[in-house]
Amino acid sequence: TNIILSLPKTGCKVVAISSSVAGEGKSTTCFNTALTFSETGVRVLVIDCDLRRPNIAKLLNIKNEKGLSNILVNESKLKDCISSEVYPGVDVISSGTIPPNPAELLASDGFKYLLEDLKKSYDYIFLDTPPVAIVTDTLLISENADGVVMVARQNVVDKRVLSDAIGKLRFAKAKIIGFVLNDMDYSKSSYKYQSYNYKYEYK
Repeated sequence: TNIILSLPKTGCKVVAISSSVAGEGKSTTCFNTALTFSETGVRVLVIDCDLRRPNIAKLLNIKNEKGLSNILVNESKLKDCISSEVYPGVDVISSGTIPPNPAELLASDGFKYLLEDLKKSYDYIFLDTPPVAIVTDTLLISENADGVVMVARQNVVDKRVLSDAIGKLRFAKAKIIGFVLNDMDYSKSSYKYQSYNYKYEYK
């Protein structure tokens, strides 16, 4: 709901999902978010834009012989790289062959034109991107995204590293939609949730 309200524009919305460091659950969060959107009846696509340490294909147990990188270097056609058999309503483009120049491919006009072409077929495109604090890839990708969602895993990311990642995104003029606090241990949290009864009165 927050993503929908944060991106009120018409047409396809492109959302980048990232984190500060590796191992925070951004790939799982990315696909689960896409899956939730698909259940509302909209057309959804997930693209693994982590061309260094891709995870979507492994997560979904699909082949990664060809994908985004192969499309961008004109080795494969787009229609041959879209997987529609994983979950109903969610199409997937895996990362493809790991290239020697990931940042160059993601900053290319080819990537921009690819997204523009895909926007004609989908309502939401979710991009699984590399950690912001490690490489510059996500900053380059954010130029073609309508917003960025940051995943922060409890007891994994350092507050200073997260702050640095946010600073980099802001410097790149990326629109940060919000954050997902992942793997939180509620038993040790100082925040306790209680059940309340609310009475609404209309006058």
